[in-house]
Amino acid sequence: MFTICRNVFLRGRERRQRHDEIVTETVGQDGPGPNPVNPVWVSVLGVDPEGDFFESIVDEHIMQAIDDLPEEYRMAVVLSDLEGLPYADIAELMEVPVGTVKSRLFWGRMQLQNVLYDYAVEMGYIAARTETDE
Repeated sequence: MFTICRNVFLRGRERRQRHDEIVTETVGQDGPGPNPVNPVWVSVLGVDPEGDFFESIVDEHIMQAIDDLPEEYRMAVVLSDLEGLPYADIAELMEVPVGTVKSRLFWGRMQLQNVLYDYAVEMGYIAARTETDE
């Protein structure tokens, strides 16, 4: 998990540096005057709604469920859902075909869904299933 967090942090820092370089190259900031970046963008520069939401729902219970997955499923789920890697990159890292990655993701997510369903209902993330839903 530490490696995942480190990579997410480093990727975010790289993106911010590239953004600053692109703004400087495109607009230039040689003299005094207003910042060339849109003031609305500046006001939300450090805001990460997706990250905030993720941090608000991922707790020890969910991390334990992920840790309890069999290794091949856990690796596929973490690389895809937490790291955001495309299937081809995951297949290369895991040294398996893309179809195997898709299968492992499906089964890993199904196992997580089964293990975490009651917890998600209890926390109010989803509504409980009724007999008509099944």
